[in-house]
Amino acid sequence: MADVIDQAQEYDELFRRNALTAHLNKSKMATPPKRRPARTKRECADCGVSIPVKRLKANPAATRCVACQILVEQGVATPSSMNKQRRD
Repeated sequence: MADVIDQAQEYDELFRRNALTAHLNKSKMATPPKRRPARTKRECADCGVSIPVKRLKANPAATRCVACQILVEQGVATPSSMNKQRRD
């Protein structure tokens, strides 16, 4: 009976080791999404639309227009998908 349990334990260790290795290799290959660099301080980093002066006065560090910021915070769209939609 002990042999069956030992085999099961060895199989479990091998399975976990392979799963962990696959996960670590997958995370190494993942690349972050490409963001479009802002051309000026007053342009949205995601869509390139001019950021209103009122928004910059309220938040001088803003890098996105209000529309893009709302979409990102709600998780509706990623910056890369917004770039594709606005260019079309």
